[in-house]
Amino acid sequence: MKTKSFKKVSETLNRNDGVSLIAIIAMLVIMSVMGGVFSSIMGRWKISAPTTMNSNKAFYQAETAAMFALQDASYRFFSKDKDGNNNFNFGTDASPYAVSSNSAEESNYWFEKPDLTDDDDGSSDDDSSDDDADDANSADDLDGDGVSDLYTIIATGKVKIDGSTVAKRQIKVRATIIPSPATTIIPGVHTEGIIQGGGLSGSPHIDITNGTLTTSFAGGNDNNISNPDPEAGLVYRSPPVLDENMFKILSTNQGHNQSGTFTATDDYPEPGNPSYYYDASTNTMPNITHIDGNLSSIGNRVIYGIYWVTGWVDLSGGTVVHGIIICEGNLTQNGGAGDEIDGGIIQYGSTNTLASNGNNVDITINDAFFDALNATIPIINVISNQEAVSAN
Repeated sequence: MKTKSFKKVSETLNRNDGVSLIAIIAMLVIMSVMGGVFSSIMGRWKISAPTTMNSNKAFYQAETAAMFALQDASYRFFSKDKDGNNNFNFGTDASPYAVSSNSAEESNYWFEKPDLTDDDDGSSDDDSSDDDADDANSADDLDGDGVSDLYTIIATGKVKIDGSTVAKRQIKVRATIIPSPATTIIPGVHTEGIIQGGGLSGSPHIDITNGTLTTSFAGGNDNNISNPDPEAGLVYRSPPVLDENMFKILSTNQGHNQSGTFTATDDYPEPGNPSYYYDASTNTMPNITHIDGNLSSIGNRVIYGIYWVTGWVDLSGGTVVHGIIICEGNLTQNGGAGDEIDGGIIQYGSTNTLASNGNNVDITINDAFFDALNATIPIINVISNQEAVSAN
């Protein structure tokens, strides 16, 4: 009886050892398979991770190029050279404009405008007779000049290793770009400060005229912003919001940047060829001077163009300004023979003064000067922004 019991126990133990061995072998097989899979994944990761990182870097470079293109266009899109030709950097697909470039990465862009002519025939059909889909129903001719205003910006980012491109991404931005309409900055004197029509002798005052409209400020201060009469059509108490950077960049392009207390020479900025316009042969682009400082008393001379002055302006007697003064400080006209501003004023600062000193001074509003200023300021509306299939 005892012998049989021992045999049964032995058989049971032998069977359990067999089960344990099978389980151990199975676990080893599973772990071996998992190790292989893990090694395979790590191998692929070592290959794909740098590729993904480079691709992401290229995309960031493309985004940088697109943002730069839009920003640059908002400042200089309608900039002209002395011959009246547009000198904005459009770039081309064969020679894109480089925003940045070095041995490791590059970002660039170019502008495309597939068909300059707005050739919609005005028919009520599906416009199948029009060869420019962008201009169907004249939807892209926003300023009514018969030319499409829809541009495409192709922005490219590249990552390079040893001079060879290893990753490239592109972004396509479609945007309309037009000059600001004439109503953007209304011709006149724009000031939120105090108008002082006081002086030293007689009854000195500031005379402001535009055609048949006229108004005078004499014998005291006018800071009644809530009641514009008799200023309607001549004086505006809420100056337009302008981007100083645009004026500074255009001034730099024209070689007119100044600093400190600047005293202009006669016929500044183009002695021998005096004009409000930088392209005097075509009369479209104003001369623009940015002064990081003050415009001092210049007396008995004539100056031209748009002046953005971060400080004060003091014009001595006999001064004639054919242009628009934009300033962030006090503006004083010291009356004298022929003393006047032919153009207009934009003055910021509620505590600043627009003053006459001495004899009467004249400000004659020049509509054409403001029209040229408005036409220099771009209006950009982004229609779409998406990644593009690489085009170059």
